Amino acid sequence: MQAQSLRQSGTFVLVKSVYKPDEQDESSWLTLYQLYMHIAPLSEFPKRPLYRVTQKGHGVRMRKHSRHDDNREIVPDVLANKHGNARTLMQGETLAVLQQKSFLLDQRPEPFALVQRLQNGKPAGDLLWVSMRPEYLEPDGECYVCLPDWMHSALNHGVFDDVVVPPVPLKVTVKAGDPVGFLGAQDLADEDNYPQIITTDYKAHIELLSLDEHVPDVVANVKGIKTGKQFIKLKLKRPLYLRNGEGEESTFEQMSAITRADAGKIIPRDATYPFTDKTGVTYFQIRPHTWVHQDDVEQLSQHDLAGLNFDCIKAEHTTDFTRTLDERWVIDALKSISSHFDSEKGPASAQAKMFYDSLIHNAENRRPPDPYPDKSQDELLFGALHTNQMNIPEYARRLIVKHDSDWHSTREDTRWSSVFKARDESPVVRSVWHFHPLEFLEAINPKGNCACGRDITLDELCDIAPKADKDILAQYLPAFNDGFREFGIISCREKAHFLAQCCHESGGLTLTKEIGGTRASYAPWYGRGLIQLTWQEVYTKYGAYVGENFESDDASRNKIAQYPHCVRSAFWFYCVNKNVSKHAKNDDFNMVTALIKLHDFTGCVINVDQCGAGWSSAFKPVMIAAIDLY
Repeated sequence: MQAQSLRQSGTFVLVKSVYKPDEQDESSWLTLYQLYMHIAPLSEFPKRPLYRVTQKGHGVRMRKHSRHDDNREIVPDVLANKHGNARTLMQGETLAVLQQKSFLLDQRPEPFALVQRLQNGKPAGDLLWVSMRPEYLEPDGECYVCLPDWMHSALNHGVFDDVVVPPVPLKVTVKAGDPVGFLGAQDLADEDNYPQIITTDYKAHIELLSLDEHVPDVVANVKGIKTGKQFIKLKLKRPLYLRNGEGEESTFEQMSAITRADAGKIIPRDATYPFTDKTGVTYFQIRPHTWVHQDDVEQLSQHDLAGLNFDCIKAEHTTDFTRTLDERWVIDALKSISSHFDSEKGPASAQAKMFYDSLIHNAENRRPPDPYPDKSQDELLFGALHTNQMNIPEYARRLIVKHDSDWHSTREDTRWSSVFKARDESPVVRSVWHFHPLEFLEAINPKGNCACGRDITLDELCDIAPKADKDILAQYLPAFNDGFREFGIISCREKAHFLAQCCHESGGLTLTKEIGGTRASYAPWYGRGLIQLTWQEVYTKYGAYVGENFESDDASRNKIAQYPHCVRSAFWFYCVNKNVSKHAKNDDFNMVTALIKLHDFTGCVINVDQCGAGWSSAFKPVMIAAIDLY
């Protein structure tokens, strides 16, 4: 065995927040704790040099900063105040230097620094350029940059390798969208190889917890709160309707078809384009040309969490954390998932029901655990809770489990005996409810103005693609919204998937041609469009779809890189050519990405440098930005 140090960050932060379904009724409130573990330690954060403005530097003019400065040669324009006068430096103020660059000033190279002022001991505020001449700025130490507020506060009040309880509680507020930290590095050793192979993964572990005893009441919405986002849930074996006519004179004709596989489906109300006829009856469109009557749906608010398939499970205490699949709550979880299936919903649902009922029977009759468990049964149970089929991922994510963990203990607990020798030292921690952090927080997000069933706005598109030119995005916007309607991309989640893929393929909606494509071995059929079409066969198929020629010469091919085809071709590739929109509806991010990135029609593998850890680091920040739509 080789002696080699491995890294795993122990840095964590616990954030307390209060969910207030009814601002006026404190009994409806829920206290939540977001635990971020294994985030990057202080040593991983960059430092930047500090400079102090000298006496000669007093009055030196500040200059504007823009994202195009890396490509410019002439010095940026002077910053002006509201009176039109130049903004200048003041003697004694401290600046953090983030970058140094030379610009031409009066046709001569002049050293400049991109700086930020220090506020409360850390760089903050606008970026600006100032002259870097040594007579204007003198070194004054260094400081961390990019530190989250909580870490900055801990740095100022803490002591390394020790626990410090401040005499006065520190009030470090964290707003939605504030950074918490970078992903921490984790080294993994493959002991079966010699010499050992060490792989490094960057990840953080996130938990969402609550100590409140009334979590089941909040989930059941015992207060009957009806504000916030609204949804419809389809009932079983109810008739479907066809709409005849347009506008106020529309009528609805009952069809022979009924809800079967659709039963239980939850749709944002706004995404159903609700229509109230002359008799006062409201109909909801659940898919193109298919409507349901108001009596055939359950109308829910975002606070009706049980109706939205959230389910609370209480687990019994355990003395062995290594045998999770033998715990009783796993059976309860399987029963919760099984409850969503019914033979009346069709053959697929009937088969799923039989499968889960069989699993439940086997789990209830498992022999007492022995030192050599049946791994095949464990793998079957694990797979049943993690499969991507039949909407099961969402059902599993909506389980809320109060189970035994290191957060629950008593002084008599044998699990702590090896750590705490004296019983009076042993901790006493209450049971904790565990939520899926993204699923639950998305459900209780109070933002009612989601993008389901409506056009996205230019401001939203600019937030998702901040590097793109706003005028270009304004040109793309109508084509995006028209494409969403034409191809049936209705929900926020589906729009987020589509925009995330477009942003990654096009460098944040800034490129419509593959960089270096003219030198590629497959030129002239290199990537064009926001989701870059590659290879002649793909060009041919897109041309046949829209009835245009994209093959005869470079001018024809380049039409795909130009508006409107740069946008429309992305919808065609996503919805028609690869048919990945069905996977986006199931929130299967891995399948969407794999189908777009890995294989073209010739069976060739392309862009594999973005697979694995590469694509996760590239796509997920985009998905997080796009997630703001819902």
